[in-house]
Amino acid sequence: MITKRFTLIELIISVVIFAIVATATGTYLQNLLVNVSQPGKLITQSNEFRSMVHNMRGEFDENYKNDVSGFKTLFDSSAGKDSVFGGTYTILRSDFVELTESTNTYTESVVASSDILLVKIRNSQGSEEATIVFIGG
Repeated sequence: MITKRFTLIELIISVVIFAIVATATGTYLQNLLVNVSQPGKLITQSNEFRSMVHNMRGEFDENYKNDVSGFKTLFDSSAGKDSVFGGTYTILRSDFVELTESTNTYTESVVASSDILLVKIRNSQGSEEATIVFIGG
């Protein structure tokens, strides 16, 4: 009785085909998992940025309401590193300003010192910006 068996070539070809299919499937699933987690990361980053802005506002209201220049010093020195506000940010603008009303519009002018501090920041990922006005007094 003659039994037909697989030859070595047939086994090698089968293993190679299986390896190619397994690699393609693994790569596809890995990319799928990365793309699924991306929106979650963006939401987390956005929440962290908003929390940091909220902490800035709280710190100003509690400790610097009558010392706007002191707050500006703290704000400027915290940029680019993990700040006392609970996050990292880049300063796009940090100026004392005065506002002048003219026909239902306001014009701002940069001054050396004022009770109004206008700041614009960007989160460390570069995906969000916020403009915040701190008014002392």
